[in-house]
Amino acid sequence: MFQIKTLKSYWPLVIILLVTALMLRTFVYPGVPATHDNNNHLARMANFYKALKDGHFPPRWAPNLNYQFGYPVFNYNYYLPYVPALPFFVLGFSLETSLKCSYFIFLLAGGIGLYFFLKEHLSKEAALAGAILYLTAPPQLLQIFVRGNIGEAAGWAMLPIGLLSIHKLIIAKKFNLLWWLASSFSVLLLLLSHNVVFLLGLPVLLAYGLMIGLSKKIQLIPFISALLLGLGFGAYFLIPAILETKFITLPQVALSKQFLGHFPNLSQLLYSPWGYGYSEVGSADTMSFQLGPIHLLLLIIGLGLLIFKFQKIKFNKLNLIIIFFIGIFLISVFLMLPVSSFFWKTFPFLQQIQFPWRLLVLTTLSLSILGGFIAEKLPKVFVYVVLGMVIVYGFFLAKPQSYLHQDDFMYIMFPFTSSVNHENMPLGFNMDKNAEYKTQLTDTKSKASFNVKKWKTQAHEYQIDSSENTTVIEHTAYFPGWEVWIDGQPVSIVSNNSEYPGMITYQVNKGTHQVKTVLTEHTSARKIGDIISLTSLVILIGVSGWILGRKIKES
Repeated sequence: MFQIKTLKSYWPLVIILLVTALMLRTFVYPGVPATHDNNNHLARMANFYKALKDGHFPPRWAPNLNYQFGYPVFNYNYYLPYVPALPFFVLGFSLETSLKCSYFIFLLAGGIGLYFFLKEHLSKEAALAGAILYLTAPPQLLQIFVRGNIGEAAGWAMLPIGLLSIHKLIIAKKFNLLWWLASSFSVLLLLLSHNVVFLLGLPVLLAYGLMIGLSKKIQLIPFISALLLGLGFGAYFLIPAILETKFITLPQVALSKQFLGHFPNLSQLLYSPWGYGYSEVGSADTMSFQLGPIHLLLLIIGLGLLIFKFQKIKFNKLNLIIIFFIGIFLISVFLMLPVSSFFWKTFPFLQQIQFPWRLLVLTTLSLSILGGFIAEKLPKVFVYVVLGMVIVYGFFLAKPQSYLHQDDFMYIMFPFTSSVNHENMPLGFNMDKNAEYKTQLTDTKSKASFNVKKWKTQAHEYQIDSSENTTVIEHTAYFPGWEVWIDGQPVSIVSNNSEYPGMITYQVNKGTHQVKTVLTEHTSARKIGDIISLTSLVILIGVSGWILGRKIKES
């Protein structure tokens, strides 16, 4: 009897699992979808694994990228999306299979997160409807089968979980440690999922929390503290990512100026043919920005009901939530259209989004939530028919154009930077000039011999035997934080040598010497970020210990 009741309670989760599996059914084939970015993410995943295996934490350096000169991609870009894949890789699965497992986990997590968030307000059936709308939305499938952006896919999963955690924290009658921690970690995980999704999603989480907390002002303190704690945890990543852009070519590449040519038209949002191409300047795009015709049909029906019953609508918390997400939807659509270019030019922080159509994450989230509320007011039979239609529609979109299938070695030794415009390249490094240097170590006079004892991501140890004073050249791109120690004494690194631009070079006297080259946290931004993160950890442990101690005494 208990098992039957349990099954009845969790049948929506089974359906969410089945719909997720249906959307990702092509993952059973060898390889991964050939997308814009999957090969880059596989290379980053391989480097992330090596960095962690070498004990490099927090991860900042990808040792094999950039022709094994190294690349500070993890100092500036998200890496949470690779974490769920690592256990599968360690167990012996290929990098490609591990990445597919990560996609599956995030899509499923997003669906489950949205289901439980909607279930706080609606029936199981309506909450399930919203989750299915989210799982089958064309922009959701675009991330997986066209763009191949595992980072944004992870961010799309974290947003519903963040909404759920914040909602549960604020509505609790008294302080709830579990949801306080969940809210904090939701912010941290969103930050580490994708930089742009974090930039878009954090204001939504903040606004939602403030809105529902208006009537429970005492709970705003735990809410605000949870957000601040989450940001504090992520300070080790966030502060260097912002303050250390001066060390790389990102400001010169000016990615933020691309937005002017990538506004979709309203007609493209209503419907545009499914394609596997790219976002082009103007309206000649060969990828689709459609919100989903059936999703929009459901929204139109809902708006019709809203207008028809306008005079009967009571201003309560539930309707306030509906108005909130209608507002998010309309603002997001407006900011994606060319008519909003004035705002993009006026507010520079918007330009960091790079492509206005990235706001599809907010339109899809709000459209799915509103779809759940609309489903609550419609006959169940009609809702089931509509859900059947969106599943079928998503089924035909959820497939790759072709597959990418290579040995792990190809990703482990991926020679490029994994960035389209090499925007994380350390300033001063010249690949064209440095390409001739293939060995780990050399010297300008060819008078030294080297005995490498350890060569890990963040630490190189070796012995030098030189018959003359000479200049040593390491096969490593210089980036602030690298330090060289000879016989236990620090020496100056020269990285602006015109013969080896941007490489680690240093002077060494003749004789036998023990050398250590270490990537440290010894920059102002990293020190500040690390201190804030450690302080946040101490606060978490202290608050948790104090509350648990009180509960033990009370019991």
